Amino acid sequence: MSVFAIKLTAMLAMLIDHCAYVLEPPHYFLLRCIGRIAFPLYCFLIVNGLEHTHDRRRYLARLLIFAAISQLPFAMAFYPRESIFTGLNVFFTLAAGLSFSMLCASRGERDGKWYAFAAVTLLYAAAVLPCSDYGFGGAALIFLLHICRKKRAPYHPRCPARTQLVLLPPIGMLV
Repeated sequence: MSVFAIKLTAMLAMLIDHCAYVLEPPHYFLLRCIGRIAFPLYCFLIVNGLEHTHDRRRYLARLLIFAAISQLPFAMAFYPRESIFTGLNVFFTLAAGLSFSMLCASRGERDGKWYAFAAVTLLYAAAVLPCSDYGFGGAALIFLLHICRKKRAPYHPRCPARTQLVLLPPIGMLV
């Protein structure tokens, strides 16, 4: 499956999830379960983007800008009677997971910039993750995918590598 196909699948699942949440149709639970597939796919795409981007800081900055821009529509749709910052959208969680992964990727750098980035990342995570979608579990999933990206799953003749994507939806429901 190409990265573009994964993006389309994640967007469709997210659309189904949000429509189910806002409209509350008769098959609410089924549609929400389908929608839960989106987050693990976006986590995978964040890790994939980290691997292929030329400027990691600009990648993180673009994610944070989009998080800020989408916060108002998110708050109006999901928290209409509360403060705009009652709950933070998922892009803040994705940015925290990306920051943790960037720390892991740059751990070989032992200069002052690395320690400053580590301190800012930890402060950001402590401030944002408790009130964002998926919270610490979501950021941890991105970090774990980053750590495990080069490791191959053990071969088992009854479980080809293609079918291991089936494990992503249950992981997404747990976070």
